[in-house]
Amino acid sequence: MRARIMHYNGQRTISDILTHGEPGPVSSVSRLHISQFEQDIHEFAVDVLGPAGLLGPGSEEAVQRGRWLYGFLRTRASTIGAGIAEIQRNTLAAQVLGLPRDPGMPSV
Repeated sequence: MRARIMHYNGQRTISDILTHGEPGPVSSVSRLHISQFEQDIHEFAVDVLGPAGLLGPGSEEAVQRGRWLYGFLRTRASTIGAGIAEIQRNTLAAQVLGLPRDPGMPSV
């Protein structure tokens, strides 16, 4: 279901680009949703693999060369770095929902 939501939201973003020449603030929904989806999928894989899910690329016993652990750690860093998730949420709040801008956040 989440993959289908991402698909339809992607179509909406492409439509906005074709109509207005830019994706607009609604593209923040896609960025936020995709980053959360990636985190959840990697967390699920590491959980399913159990202790083997904690083996990194350097281990011979690592499942798929440690892909899931590496992805798990990378997706955490990508949403934390520079406050990406918070910036996307503030963009949605201000530009899509019309809420007042958070003065503590950088302008987008």
